[in-house]
Amino acid sequence: MRVNGHFIMPPSLSDVFNAHSDDVFEKLRVCAVGEVVSYNAEVGTVSVSLGEPTVTNNGSVVPNQTPLVDAPVAVVQGGGVHFGAPVQAGDECLIVFNDFNLGQWLQSGGQPAPEDSIRHALSGAIAIVCLNSGRNPLDTFLDLLVEGGVASALAKVSINRTTGLVTVANKTQNLAQIMQTLMTTLEAINSALGSMTTASIQSGTTQAAVAAQQAQLVQVATNLAELLA
Repeated sequence: MRVNGHFIMPPSLSDVFNAHSDDVFEKLRVCAVGEVVSYNAEVGTVSVSLGEPTVTNNGSVVPNQTPLVDAPVAVVQGGGVHFGAPVQAGDECLIVFNDFNLGQWLQSGGQPAPEDSIRHALSGAIAIVCLNSGRNPLDTFLDLLVEGGVASALAKVSINRTTGLVTVANKTQNLAQIMQTLMTTLEAINSALGSMTTASIQSGTTQAAVAAQQAQLVQVATNLAELLA
């Protein structure tokens, strides 16, 4: 028999098995909610403060003060395309624990041999930034789209969370630059037409100025065709 985790008389076989089972499940981790403390964008990992407190043998509750560090962030992706959001301190997340230590796999991928025999431990943590508590509800689910974007090795569409500006670009073209060129060209055509006189027409000056801008418009159309389907 045990009281407050301590045997007060010789344990039976059942007590021994139950104590062992309790010990295993106390250390076994499956998933936990937490809050991002910091984000390393270069390697895609977070430090997380786990929301679960520790319950001692005497029943007292001790808040978890030690952050979980270097947990890789799961990203929705496939076929060379990924959806991203700017993870930041304060984001709530779900931590799931892999069967084995992730160290070797994170370095080289594939199916490396386990580094140790420990299962479902902190060394196998993976962060999924996907949850919101009642303390931090989303105004609308569209916020998930507004806060991020979609990108691949060939192109990206993103929205800056601070300015609200939209970026549409691929390896060769950028929509903002194309539109700027278009506006500059139209202004030049308007200026040429506004300063048109009989003399400039007779001399061919106006026609030459407009023709140069028309060539620029053709280039704008070509650039747009390289960017947009």
